[in-house]
Amino acid sequence: MRKMAECSPVCVLCRPHGHGDVHSLLHLSGTVKTWLSKGLTHMFIFQDTNFFAPCSGIVGLGVCCQSDFDMCSLCVPRIAGEAIGGICTLKGAGKTDLTINVEYNQIDAMLRGTEEFRDGDVNQPETGFSLWPGNINELIFKLSTYNAALECSGGQVPEFVNPKYTDETKTKFKSPTRLECMMQDFPRCVRRCTYVARQILSSPTILVFCS
Repeated sequence: MRKMAECSPVCVLCRPHGHGDVHSLLHLSGTVKTWLSKGLTHMFIFQDTNFFAPCSGIVGLGVCCQSDFDMCSLCVPRIAGEAIGGICTLKGAGKTDLTINVEYNQIDAMLRGTEEFRDGDVNQPETGFSLWPGNINELIFKLSTYNAALECSGGQVPEFVNPKYTDETKTKFKSPTRLECMMQDFPRCVRRCTYVARQILSSPTILVFCS
């Protein structure tokens, strides 16, 4: 989006809300219902900057169909501290486990706040990689479960704020701060609607986490 009111001393800078809006758009447009009526069973979402996504997507789709997964996030081995989100299973007393992406700027601090992983995000000596594989935003959904979750949530993915500052004093913004939402956070909608199943598959070339 471009700046509005260019001639005014006060400019309004419009920023996108994030690719999490794809879920509400699919819901509001009725697209998922149309696909289901045509006998389609699965949906693959990926970012258009990932040219090779269809190659791994076919592998992931085969696994989803074979194991009857409701949702699958394709992942790659990740080096600790790498600027890529990690797929984790979040656990809490009295709460349902949640397998979801945790952003790279949050994962280390989150882990250090636990007793089990108080060393933070570190590489494992056996593999040279972090325990938490990297999210590459390749998502596969079983349409029947996905549609049920949309009906329950309206496709409204939880929002967050990720301010970016010019320096460590955090007194000046580097860019305008906005409310955002991400498509990989959809498991939060699935959990609220109780349509959830979790499995993991690993191979020498790709890791697949499902929720």
